[in-house]
Amino acid sequence: CIPNNVLTDVRNNKAKIILHCSTEGYSGSDSNLHKDELDTIQTWIDVANLPSENVVYINGNLLSNKIKSSKVKYQIEGICVMDGWILDTDVIDLENYSVVNFNPVDNECLYLNLTREPRHHRVYLLSKLVADDLFNSGKNSFNMLYADRHNGHYSYNIICEFTDVSPEIVNGAKFLDSMGKKFIDIDNTHTENAVKTVDKTMYEQTLLSIITETITLNDTMLISEKTWKAIAVGHPFMILGSKGLLKQLHEMGYKTFSNWLDESYDDADTVQEKVAIITNKLKEKSLEELINIRNKMKEICIFNQHHLVKEIRRKYFINTTFIKHKPVLDILMKGLE
Repeated sequence: CIPNNVLTDVRNNKAKIILHCSTEGYSGSDSNLHKDELDTIQTWIDVANLPSENVVYINGNLLSNKIKSSKVKYQIEGICVMDGWILDTDVIDLENYSVVNFNPVDNECLYLNLTREPRHHRVYLLSKLVADDLFNSGKNSFNMLYADRHNGHYSYNIICEFTDVSPEIVNGAKFLDSMGKKFIDIDNTHTENAVKTVDKTMYEQTLLSIITETITLNDTMLISEKTWKAIAVGHPFMILGSKGLLKQLHEMGYKTFSNWLDESYDDADTVQEKVAIITNKLKEKSLEELINIRNKMKEICIFNQHHLVKEIRRKYFINTTFIKHKPVLDILMKGLE
């Protein structure tokens, strides 16, 4: 509830209202919980008789300003702040850093897949990996018991929501339900949050990351810590995320691996299409070929790591002083120019 004296100052152009939700990646999307929310904010502004130019909504959906309706008159800014979260880990020292080398210790070395919370696209990917006999070729972390959702058929029920699913994928889901959970590093069944957890050993022992982003809706663009962790340690990656996410990384100055991997999944409209492209690439080459490719990818990994450090310094530091909310402050200062 905003005090009346503040609302009065906003009406008189003496103050602005800042709605700060920089980790909210669904803002403005057509999902059931978030549909029309940008319009709802505008309705509140109109009912409260506030100047739209004195309200700023900062959120984590980089597409939010593009997908807003013509009704919306207030300022919307989509920003990415989760790259800065790696400063809360020991994954990278801004003064002394290097990319991880590939040092496999077992046969689970093809990929790293840290799915943890069982969202629909993650369950589908895992089920497809089982169906394609790739599940034991990489390191998979998942937890169908997360947040007490498991009823013995969680994965199966999710897979049944997809259309044109093969019997092999359905059986893959049943296999996941029979396992319940599998951990590589920590047990997050109840309260453990793995956002700031980074175990470099997992990356060293695997060829590349299959990053399952938080959101895959095509009217959203959230780049979470999952992607930034791989870039920070210098791990090649494929990303199961929103359409155009790789293009967004390119716009931000990063490079990806289209010289060696089929990145057409970035243009695919559905989770099923994306997963098929990703798993096909893993199946079509031998481990020896992929190891050779990994060596060629190192130059891009080094470039991305250096670029990330440069961007972190630009976005979060003034000289040597770290300012957590500098990206937000920069937006507000720009509005005063």
